[in-house]
Amino acid sequence: MRKQNIFRCITLLGASILISTGVTAQDKADTLSTAAVSTVTGDDLYHIQTSNLSNTWAGMLPGLTVIQGNGAVGYDNAQWLIRGVNSYGSGTWNSAKIYVDGFEVNSEYLVSLSPSEIESISVLKDGAALAIYGDRGANGVIRIETKRGKIGPATVTAKVRYGAQTPNVVNKPLNSYDYANLYNQAVSNDNGMLWSPAYSAEQLAAYKNGTGIDVDWYDEVMRDAGSYVDGDIIFNGGNENARYNVNLGYLNTSGLLNTRNTDVTKNLGYEKYNIRANLDFNIMKIFEFKVDFGGRIEMRRRPNYGVTDLFNDLARYPSNIYNIYDDKELDHLSGTAIYPNNPYGSINELGWYSQKARSLQGNFAIKEKLDIITPGLYLEEAFSFYSYTLSTYSKTKDYARYFGGNTTTTNQTTSITASGYGSGGMQDWKQGRLTIGYDRDFGKNALSAAVNYNISAYKGDGYFSYKYNYLNLNGIIDYSYDDRYVAQAAFSYFGNDSFAPGHRWHFYPSASFAWIASNEEFLKNSSWIDYLKVRASVGVAGASDSGATSVLADFSSNGRFLFKDYYTYSYIGSFYMGTNGGSWQNTLVPMFVKNDNIVPEKSLKYNIGIEATLFKGLSITADAFLDKRSNILTLDNSKMGYYGKQYSFANVGEMTNKGFEVSAVYAGKSGDFSYRLNGMASYAKNRIDYMAEVAPANEFSAQTGRPYGTYIGLVAERFYDISDFDNAGNLKEGIPTPSFGSVQPGDVKYSDLDENGVVDQNDITQIGKSVYPEWYYSFGGKIGFKGFDLEVLFQGAAGASVNLLDNWNQTVAFVNNGNAYEIAKGAWAYYPTEGIDTRATARYPRLTTQSNENNYQTSSMWIKSADYLKLRNLELGYNFNTIKLQKAGIENLRIYLSGHNLATFSGLLKHYNLDPERISGYPTVRSYNVGVSITF
Repeated sequence: MRKQNIFRCITLLGASILISTGVTAQDKADTLSTAAVSTVTGDDLYHIQTSNLSNTWAGMLPGLTVIQGNGAVGYDNAQWLIRGVNSYGSGTWNSAKIYVDGFEVNSEYLVSLSPSEIESISVLKDGAALAIYGDRGANGVIRIETKRGKIGPATVTAKVRYGAQTPNVVNKPLNSYDYANLYNQAVSNDNGMLWSPAYSAEQLAAYKNGTGIDVDWYDEVMRDAGSYVDGDIIFNGGNENARYNVNLGYLNTSGLLNTRNTDVTKNLGYEKYNIRANLDFNIMKIFEFKVDFGGRIEMRRRPNYGVTDLFNDLARYPSNIYNIYDDKELDHLSGTAIYPNNPYGSINELGWYSQKARSLQGNFAIKEKLDIITPGLYLEEAFSFYSYTLSTYSKTKDYARYFGGNTTTTNQTTSITASGYGSGGMQDWKQGRLTIGYDRDFGKNALSAAVNYNISAYKGDGYFSYKYNYLNLNGIIDYSYDDRYVAQAAFSYFGNDSFAPGHRWHFYPSASFAWIASNEEFLKNSSWIDYLKVRASVGVAGASDSGATSVLADFSSNGRFLFKDYYTYSYIGSFYMGTNGGSWQNTLVPMFVKNDNIVPEKSLKYNIGIEATLFKGLSITADAFLDKRSNILTLDNSKMGYYGKQYSFANVGEMTNKGFEVSAVYAGKSGDFSYRLNGMASYAKNRIDYMAEVAPANEFSAQTGRPYGTYIGLVAERFYDISDFDNAGNLKEGIPTPSFGSVQPGDVKYSDLDENGVVDQNDITQIGKSVYPEWYYSFGGKIGFKGFDLEVLFQGAAGASVNLLDNWNQTVAFVNNGNAYEIAKGAWAYYPTEGIDTRATARYPRLTTQSNENNYQTSSMWIKSADYLKLRNLELGYNFNTIKLQKAGIENLRIYLSGHNLATFSGLLKHYNLDPERISGYPTVRSYNVGVSITF
């Protein structure tokens, strides 16, 4: 019992000196744990082929919601939440803290880790697990343990994967013929509904028969597939006195841009070299010494034209504006004043941009067993440093644009000579920890305790121009009786220099209990209950990060200090100095007023859970939780009515988040056939108990009382019909008047909720769900027969909404010289002489080439369900017969085929051809992969 108790206490505290006890000890510790923790192994994540570690988590860890936000290689970080949104101040995307081998790291380091160097990833979710993290624990913790050396003969493992990545969903605009037909409707609508086409019948015929200009810009700019290759060589071995694990890795992946002559310099690309060396030493049976180094070099590249800008152009530029080349023989690219950035020219003729990042984490720890003083006493000292350097470099050029043989811009073709180093940044993070612990058995009683003193000092410059320091005195005491009853208490006394003197130190306690019922005499011989544990916890954790940091960072590199006043220059109240023609002087005005009483957010967490293994093969874990958040740090907008502007930050927000998680695994074997079925589901729903918002216009529009991120807007009833207007074109009496400009048949008619005869912002209400999903789930399984195995994983999310207007360029047709997409084919139109009448079936307002404030209000017209189900992973593999291979010195050989993001099922995809995880910009990718793994 002693080893498992030590492991449980030290792992939660962040130290990991007892990794040598191995996975078996981890499993034993889990049986007595009182905390809510989800864990997945790095080997499981390796099956999911992606260049970014965070994208391997989807559907793998109960309680962790993961949304893939981008597919651009090198910039494809996922977004994640632990148990939904707990705070509108600090608890949104990617707010969980990350620890690698017991020390905190940032997301730049996390996403560059290779699954091959990871032993396990654990998500810490309740007060029992998080209280010891103090100000760093309120939004959950992701704890990563890297692989260590094992006692046994030396082994060498080589892994190689090669694959292709294709666009997952590409929403292409209409071809020239369809575009022109709808454009004719738009200009006629703008001309008092008198049919007045801009495109003649001859032009339409040319588009239809292929003689007119019809450029598929997506096909011209994007390749069919990008490439992916990665490899790892792993050395492992050792004895009782010394063990080692060394991992050398390489990854290279290219993007989907169709650069000229396959010029990889200008295409999107990401290349990474990584090394991991973990060493363990036992000296004189008293000292245990650990040395870890994890480093990587990363190189990112792209055209010297922003990827976001490029995809905005692709979305906005119609197919019929011009051909790629005005004169291909002369290499004259097309361009006009309205559409100046020829997308093909943007990726090939503007140069390139690159980033190089270097990072290194080093951990050192020594443990002394002090049994000579009293059995079970030990001491540990640990130190960690993290260094990160980012540099940028670019080469620029330009090109002349032509149209009809004439130069349309003053830009002249230049050679790629102009170059320069751009802004970069550095991070330096030093952390230390001193631990004293005690672990001892007294018959059926076992007592484990540990106290940590942690110190952290972070400093950055350039991109990362801020710094912070904190101290954390934390501890945990764990008592168990007869492996049946477990009680645990923990605390953190946390000091943070982000707050004013007198408010820097805060105390965070927790208490938790577990009853291992299956160890009771009346259940020990049960024929169907193999293991049964009930646990409960209550604890407090804090959060010192908030939106205030990013807001104030715009005005000062030390913007996190909310107990200071901040000023900015303003032209309001400006004056002249001197005589006529003197200099114009701006005035210095307060931007935010300091608040000396700011404290961290406080999270009070309740959790009850059950873990069971039934019928020798069915494992079930279920948790229910409640998170009461107070002291949410936010701008106190409730005072704007008095001061006329945002006044100061204050701890005024309150929020409640509650839900449950359940996961199950059923596994078995019959002869050469083995199988496993697994599934998980998480539900989390929050409610803003108080938000210091500007006084709402009415009872319908307040954010307080609703889930955070809920869509608020107008209710779209229908489209105005011809019968709604009199002969003069005015709305008939009794029909509410909209305040968003003049309307005509085909425009959106909104509900007048306050029934005052005018539709305005006083009529907004809840029109959809939150942007954050309430449900997150996955299911899958694995079957094996002899050497073959087949594994599948589906993952889905539900209970979230999306606003199509957030994808403006692909939603709003023709306005501001914009494009048109399939959605515009459902537009309201009535031209009976042309055989056009969509009044009964219209799903989209009338088309127009002019600004239309009325139709593009945030309203229920544009809010859609973001629910989806995806086939995340599919793998078919074969393991060769080990006995035969051993004669050749090969311990294991495996080959496999796999795919990632292979299929999407969603109403958003079906009706609007949009990926619910990424509705605009560079698309997410679908991956196909072949791999081999061999161990000597």
